[in-house]
Amino acid sequence: CLWGEDMFIDQCLGRVLKVKRVLMNNLLTEEHCDPPEDWDTCEDKSSIAFHPFKKLATYSQCLNTTTDGRKDADKFADNNETG
Repeated sequence: CLWGEDMFIDQCLGRVLKVKRVLMNNLLTEEHCDPPEDWDTCEDKSSIAFHPFKKLATYSQCLNTTTDGRKDADKFADNNETG
């Protein structure tokens, strides 16, 4: 399958599970959808998700920002290191 995880979940939800799509533009900040210049700082409290982060270091930084550095976030990042 040549799809990334975002296309896979979109197709699975829509075509397979028949989940109705409800467009809410303010929930996801997506690099490919004209985000604000500093989107990848993950400091915008009006978004609940930021996409994509291809490197563990930038993902971990975003995770720490959005969770205010809580220990459970650090534990998740530590357990999911892939390089």
